[in-house]
This record gives sequence, C-alpha cells and structure tokens, in this order.
Amino acid sequence: MTTNSALRIIMLGPPGSGKGTQATRICERYNLGHVSTGDILRRHIQQGSELGQKAETAMAAGELLPDSLLYQMLEELYEDRDGEHVSFILDGFPRSLEQAEALEEFLQNRGQKVHQVVMLVLDDEKVVARLAGRRTCPECGRSYHLLAAPPRNEGVCDEDGTELIWRTDDHEEIIRRRLQTYHQETEPVATFYQEQGVLREVDASADMDQVEARIASGLKELM
Repeated sequence: MTTNSALRIIMLGPPGSGKGTQATRICERYNLGHVSTGDILRRHIQQGSELGQKAETAMAAGELLPDSLLYQMLEELYEDRDGEHVSFILDGFPRSLEQAEALEEFLQNRGQKVHQVVMLVLDDEKVVARLAGRRTCPECGRSYHLLAAPPRNEGVCDEDGTELIWRTDDHEEIIRRRLQTYHQETEPVATFYQEQGVLREVDASADMDQVEARIASGLKELM
C-alpha cells in the first residue's frame, strides 16, 4: 500500500452519482474503512441528537451542513479509530473549499495527507432520474430504484420487510436545489485537489461494475 501503510481517499460527485455504493465496494475490495457523513448524520437524526436535529433542518432544505457539525463529526471518528494508521474513504466530505482546506490542515497536523480524490461525473438530468425514483429502507438503510432496482415486493424492503420511504431530499425540487448547491460549493473542491495533482475523474454513467473497475484501476499505483 502507501509508504505509511494507510490509504486515504475522498469520493466526490453530485448526489446520485453512486459515491456511497462505490465507496462501499472499494472498501470491501481493499479492506478500507468507509466514512460516510450521510450515514452518520442520518443515524444522529434517528437518535434525535442535537447534531441530528440541526442536520435534519439543513438536509430537508437541500443545504450544506454547517462546517462546525462536520468538524465535530470528523473529530469523533478519529477518536474511535487508530488515527495514526487509519485508512479510509471519505464519502460526503469535504463539500466546500473551506472544508477541504480545513481537512488538509486536520490531516497535516497528524502528519497525514489525502492520497487520491475520485470525482464521479454525471449529468444533472441523469442525477434527477436516478434520485427521484429512489426509495429507502428506514430500518437497514438499503436503497432501491423503482425502475432500475425495485424491491421483490412492491413498497417493502427485501431484507426486513419494512415499508420503504421516499426521502424528502429525493424529491425533484430538492434534488435540483442540491445540484445547484453542489455546483456552487463542491466543484471548487475538485479544482483544489486538481492543483495538488491527486484528482481523478471517473464517468459514473456506466453500470456499477464498470465504474468500480475504473476506480480500482486508478488506485493500483497506490497499492
């Protein structure tokens, strides 16, 4: 692997580009830790914590989360792991230039760095088509798509039979607001990492296996 026996990757891309799916697959392939800010925040929301309540308000409006919440979450994650040698894929963070700069400082203070940033590229209209048809199990978190990957029995999760929900942030109006926020706030993050020479763009319009293979191909040099 890398010289310090740890691999730190960031997965960027618009909502619906498959960041979470691909992060999970790459983590399983290379035995890395998957740090999904979205999953963590949804867990806080279910628990009704103060962080969760603030996050729920922002997510429902299609807005980025306050930086202070994300920094707090990152600190908590490092406290739960062997920070010196931790390997991970960050999925959903950083989402703004300020967050990217803060993350760089956070890692530099620990003698660490980001090794590669994978940016999944997907057209806005394809994003809307993907997300508007998505349904989610509130119990296990598994996602389905009404056309591309429906559940075996309409409206219920294959894993536990729980009734599927249509998340507020998967409604078209909110999706387009999220995309606008993404283009304004997150794309400068790609420029930031491109200038550091660690950015790789990957076409996310192909099927999941093809996208995974493309990501894995670009990681070989770090292994």
